Amino acid sequence: MALKDTKLAIFDMDGLLIESERLIAEHWMKLAERDGLDRDKVWAACLGSLGVTPEKVREVAHYYLGADFPYDAYQTEVEENIRKELDGGPMPVKKGAFEMLEYLKQAGIPAVVASSNPKRVVKELLGGNGLLPYFTEVFGGDAVTRSKPNPDLFLYAASSMGADPANCLVFEDSFNGIRAAHAAGMMSIMVPDLLQPTEEISALYTAKADDLGAAARMLQEAFHS
Repeated sequence: MALKDTKLAIFDMDGLLIESERLIAEHWMKLAERDGLDRDKVWAACLGSLGVTPEKVREVAHYYLGADFPYDAYQTEVEENIRKELDGGPMPVKKGAFEMLEYLKQAGIPAVVASSNPKRVVKELLGGNGLLPYFTEVFGGDAVTRSKPNPDLFLYAASSMGADPANCLVFEDSFNGIRAAHAAGMMSIMVPDLLQPTEEISALYTAKADDLGAAARMLQEAFHS
């Protein structure tokens, strides 16, 4: 498989298209500091929550912080605090996102989103910052039973679009997303956000880029080589 064989671009959302994961982690750490929670465990829970469904995030929080930890109350406060910080505005767009999506549009390569979030949430978040019109379809984690790192969501997206997995290029920032793309038999470009790739993850992706703009230029070079 080579990047120039790309027929369908599949995008994660959190930490890749929008600056959500960093915001969420920052606000969790603020509450940990305020309430005297174990900062190392809270940070581990934040990292362990990357690329998975909301239900799995709750499981991760209870694993690190205890079965009795009031996760829902804290998560609600985090979401409220982020809304206050954004002052009613949309979630910030990650560097290079528009550049990448404009390139794919001009190149005639369809783009879809395959996020672990429910489809309704994805459309709401991307609709507020101008990204949604670039995508042919949105696939949420509620469409499949098993979430990333299982390949189900990516395979569902490819099947729905009539694309061969071998011709799909996944853009991801999370370890679980890269694992899912590899398990699906797809190419992938990792654009790290909170975590830099380990040796294991480096062996699974096709390429790595500092941001989506750099990934767009990488793809353009591959198509014109």
